[in-house]
Amino acid sequence: MGADIGFVYVRLWNRLAHLHFSWGHYCGLFGKSQAEFDVMNGTAGALFKTIQDSPWETILLDLANFVDWSRDRPLSLRRLDHVIPEDAIPSWKESLEIACVKCKFAKDWRHRRIAHWDFAHEKDTSAKPLAAASRTNVREALNAITDALNVVETHFLKTSTFFEGDENQARHLIHELDLINKIRNERKDRLLNGTNREDDTDWKRWNG
Repeated sequence: MGADIGFVYVRLWNRLAHLHFSWGHYCGLFGKSQAEFDVMNGTAGALFKTIQDSPWETILLDLANFVDWSRDRPLSLRRLDHVIPEDAIPSWKESLEIACVKCKFAKDWRHRRIAHWDFAHEKDTSAKPLAAASRTNVREALNAITDALNVVETHFLKTSTFFEGDENQARHLIHELDLINKIRNERKDRLLNGTNREDDTDWKRWNG
């Protein structure tokens, strides 16, 4: 790739790998079923709402950063485009433009909701609603960024990368919380019907 292209590509690749990893955690916790939301709400609803919102906004910020461009030329796909010679890589320009289009919604959220609080939107949210932002939008944006970097990787290295986020730790956490809730409910039933065990009344054990 050479020093210029290689330097930017490797750092974008590392950022993308981390983003896929974060997205996997997010989907593992919040992308499955209502029953699992019930488990989290029954355990620490307000805490999990905070956990849900904060990574979501960080993911949107990362997507916006991938297609950013300004006079100081931040690390982004557009900086990679700046160091790739014109017409040097077939389909690169097309893949770059697709990624920019797919990430456009994230830039709107960054500019008017996350990085800045747009007064006009706060005053009248119906006048100019924020761009639609769903899990499908995020997946499409991630895929478009991945495709763009793979165009470069395939051209120079004759290979490509398949990124897969890790949902296992999040799935394990939900499973453990579900078990805890079942144990607590069984204790509650014993207390209600008078069949409680001695340790069922140990407040410190059950409430920390």
